[in-house]
Amino acid sequence: MGRLFGTDGVRGIVGELMTSTFALRMGHAIGAYFGKGSRVLLGRDVRAGGDALARALAAGLMAEGVKVYYAGLVPTPTLQYAVKAMGFDGGVMITASHNPREYNGVKVIEADGVEIPHEKEPVIEDYYFKGHETNLPWRSMVYDVVDLSQP
Repeated sequence: MGRLFGTDGVRGIVGELMTSTFALRMGHAIGAYFGKGSRVLLGRDVRAGGDALARALAAGLMAEGVKVYYAGLVPTPTLQYAVKAMGFDGGVMITASHNPREYNGVKVIEADGVEIPHEKEPVIEDYYFKGHETNLPWRSMVYDVVDLSQP
């Protein structure tokens, strides 16, 4: 098995590595990492494919029993601050920051608002490569929108 995470999250070209299928599987893996019942704040930037990736990733998270709260278009530092300040169990940011425009990516944020440490990334990769997939009853799937513009 290879590595998905690089220096700063997972990065790849949209339509190659960064597909809705990849995002769905990654959502399952991240959901297994945070655990059933956890509350995760999801945001994205304006990069190509961001909306599709966010929706597919949210589907994987919800299938794992994670309560997903969508922040919409938001800068990465704002999402990180909101995760910590609003008491979320974690966050996921769809972004590739400074990479060329054909790239997008996934950053996983801990409850303290900081990206997960590199030593924890193999846990998510293991779930991903083993094809971890839980599918819970429809009643357990929660998706909500969080307005970060309000105090």
